[in-house]
Amino acid sequence: MKAILVGICVIFLLAASGWAADYYVDALSGSNKGGNGSLKSPWKTITFSLTRLTVNDTLHVMPGTYNTSGNREVYPLTLPAGITLIGSSARDCILDAEGNTSAARVLNVSTGCTVANLTVKGSNNGWWDAAIASWGTNTDWKVLNCTIEGKARGIHVWNNNKNVLIAGNYFSNCYNDNISVYSSTNVDIFSNTFDGTLLKGLKGIIITSNGTVPSTGRIYNNTITNFTQLGIDADAATGKGVTLDYNNIWNNVLNYSPNLTKGQNDISVDPVFVNATTGNLHIAPTSPLVDKGIGTYTYITDWDGTPRPQGTTVDIGADELVYESNAAAIVDFHIFNQPAPGATLDFVVLGVPKDAGAFAISLLQQNPPVPLPVGLLHLNLGTFLFFLPVGLDARGVSRFGFPIPNVPGLVGLSLYTQAYSGKWMTRYETIYIR
Repeated sequence: MKAILVGICVIFLLAASGWAADYYVDALSGSNKGGNGSLKSPWKTITFSLTRLTVNDTLHVMPGTYNTSGNREVYPLTLPAGITLIGSSARDCILDAEGNTSAARVLNVSTGCTVANLTVKGSNNGWWDAAIASWGTNTDWKVLNCTIEGKARGIHVWNNNKNVLIAGNYFSNCYNDNISVYSSTNVDIFSNTFDGTLLKGLKGIIITSNGTVPSTGRIYNNTITNFTQLGIDADAATGKGVTLDYNNIWNNVLNYSPNLTKGQNDISVDPVFVNATTGNLHIAPTSPLVDKGIGTYTYITDWDGTPRPQGTTVDIGADELVYESNAAAIVDFHIFNQPAPGATLDFVVLGVPKDAGAFAISLLQQNPPVPLPVGLLHLNLGTFLFFLPVGLDARGVSRFGFPIPNVPGLVGLSLYTQAYSGKWMTRYETIYIR
C-alpha cells in the first residue's frame, strides 16, 4: 500500500509541474492535418501548433517564412503561459504579419514565455502597435537573439510586467520606439543592437512610469545609434530606478534623456557596422566595440549563436566577433529565403594569412527547398575569388558584396552560400544578410 501511495504522489507531482515536450513546425513541409508535431512529421503553422501546446512545452520553428499569404498564419499570435518559441536562427525563421490590418502585433507574450532566434516583423504602423508585446501583469518572460522589425514599435512592455529579459537582439528597421517600457519592474535590456538608419527611427529605448509606479531595470552592453529623437528616454520618476553601463550611445539627435545618469563606462563612438544602410548591424573587425562590454550583464551567445566572449571580454551589442584558435578550412552553408535578383549579400572576411590564399564564395540553389541541415546542393550560379595579401593585420577587414545573378526561375527558391578558405586563416568571420 505504501508503494502505491508513493507512486500516486510521484504521478501527482509530475502532473502538477507539467510535462515538458518538444514539438516542431515547418512552413515548407509540415502538415496541420497529417502531422503530429514531431521532427519527422511537423505541423505547418504556428497558429495551429499553439492550440496543441501546454505549459513548459517548446515549439521549434524550422527555417521558412510564416505569413498569412504563404502558409496561412493568423496574426497576432498569442503564446500561452510557459511556452518557448524558438527558431534555428533569426536569419532563417521569419514571422511576418505582412502589415495585416488585424495584426496590430505579431506576437503577444505571456508569463514564463521565451521567444528566441526568430525574425518578427510586419505589424501595423499604428502608434501603439508592436512586433512583440505584453499587455500587463506578465512575469518572467524573455526575448533572445531575435531580429525585430516594423513600422510601429519593436517590443512593448506595457503596465505591471516584472522580471523581463530582452537580450542579444537586432533592431534595425523599426520606426517608433524600438523598446518601450511602461510602469514595469526589473526589466533587463542587455547586449542588443539598435540603429535608426533604415526608417529614420525615433527612439532606441523609452522607459517610463504611469505617474505612480516607476519602471526599473538595467540597460547594459547595448549599442544605440542614429535615432532622430533619443537614444534612451525616461521620465523623472523612472530615471532614478534605471541603471546604465557599458553601452555605446552615438549619433542620436539626443543620446540620453536629462532624467538619466550616463553609465560610468558608457562610450559614444561609431560602431563601424558592416552595412547599416541595408540593416546589416554586425560589427566589422575594426569596430571599437570589440572587447568593450561586461560579461556579467549579457547573454551566453550572440545573435548568430556564437558563444560569448570570444576575446578578453564580450563585445558591446548583439554581435560577437569570431575567433578561430586553430588555422583550418572553413566551410559554411547558409540559407537565404527568396532573394531578389540584383540584390547584394554582404560579406566580411578577416584574418592573418600564413601564406598567400584565396577566399571563395559560391552561390548555390536547391530545388525543391528543404529544411536545414542542408542536403545535396547543386546549380553553382557563380564563384567569387578574393585574394588576400600576405601580412594582413588581424583587425583588418575585406568587405565586399556578392550580387545575386539574374537567373531565370531564381525568385521563390531558397539560396545558400558556401564559403571556403585554405589553411592560412587564424581568425575569421563571414557575415551574411538576407
